[in-house]
Amino acid sequence: MNVALLNGNNFKGRSALSLDSMPEEEAANTQRAIRPVMSPGTVDTFTIMALHEQVYAALRGGAAPWFVRLLRQPDEVADFTDRGRRKMPALMCGADNNYLALTHRQINTIRTTSERSIFEPSDPAPVPEPDKLTPRNLTAQVHYQAAGNPVSSRPVTSVANCCPGLEFDFRAVWRRIFKGLVLREYDSLVVEVDRDCPKELRFLKGHRLLRVYPPGDKAGIAMVTQITGPAASDPSNEVKLTTDMNPAGLAPLEWSNALVRVLPHKGKKVRCEFTKDKAWELKDVPVPEPGVGAVSAHFEVRPFFADDTAVIAEELAAAGELTQGLCSPWQNDYRECSCYYWASARPDYVNVEPTESGLSRGDNWLQKVRTGDYVPDDYTDSRLLHYDDLFLRWEHWLRFQIGGRDLPHARDAGLAEDDT
Repeated sequence: MNVALLNGNNFKGRSALSLDSMPEEEAANTQRAIRPVMSPGTVDTFTIMALHEQVYAALRGGAAPWFVRLLRQPDEVADFTDRGRRKMPALMCGADNNYLALTHRQINTIRTTSERSIFEPSDPAPVPEPDKLTPRNLTAQVHYQAAGNPVSSRPVTSVANCCPGLEFDFRAVWRRIFKGLVLREYDSLVVEVDRDCPKELRFLKGHRLLRVYPPGDKAGIAMVTQITGPAASDPSNEVKLTTDMNPAGLAPLEWSNALVRVLPHKGKKVRCEFTKDKAWELKDVPVPEPGVGAVSAHFEVRPFFADDTAVIAEELAAAGELTQGLCSPWQNDYRECSCYYWASARPDYVNVEPTESGLSRGDNWLQKVRTGDYVPDDYTDSRLLHYDDLFLRWEHWLRFQIGGRDLPHARDAGLAEDDT
């Protein structure tokens, strides 16, 4: 990643508002005043890499993680205050421009590890394994080969294989989690009711799901959260961020974190709260106060997996539904999404070298000619690959990377393309 650019810095005389970055996205979608996430002078790519290497070395040496308080909680993804934006993972967003959060499982693992003494050996004496291991969650077993899953689905080979736009959009799995309803994959809008929906509840098409109450849970699970950010006149003061299109200032939460709490109740009904009126657009959604101005209905939770496998239940996603919302052909998303979204799927900042000033220089991976002078992503800049270039000859233009550097291209080595 070219961290200086993605941080929201002005770059080579160009305003940060003209560059594709998270701060620019925030300004466009929430009318947040654009400001860099971190201090502009501290975010050169080499500096950030060195910091990460130090943290990684400390953890490998047995030091307990000290950054638990810096982890972004799943309900904080729409916190656009300076404090909220700097939480981990930073400078990375989900498909709907909210910040990413680790899962509850990951956060709890780090928290548990951080509670041990920093002088405790990192590799304690092995504990004898029981005669038979019966895992409660088969998908959590690194080496478990689930029935129906290809080898690429195993965690050991998972880097980049689940990025939306390449293989499938995992969010679509949750669309039919409530029997009778079809939700839109990126927010809580009810786009369809099917034959399993009771006739008296079919009016819910066009309404939005606001909260879910599993049995025994009085507080419920919020499906949306408030967007907050700094006041334009007082950056240290927190305010609600609203726009004409989103006067309530609401953002959807990631379902893999929110709805995971309903999975233990498969086959049972849970109470759901919806907007009282249809809300096809965000401007029609009121601020969701529990039990106020909402419609309650009970829906059955469908099983997530088929039988005792890790195969997604057919009731959740019919053939083609995991990919129907993706760009076709794949080159559209691959070209359009900047590296804050595609960091594990394609490179951004390559051939990076130090300069006399100590800062870094390198190429944009999509540059047609390597000059060592980074060209910011711009759909009209002729120095960068365009859609037609990828549609017609992607295999000619996209170079392999080894250790962050271009592998010599056939045309650079004087080889005919047939020889490759």
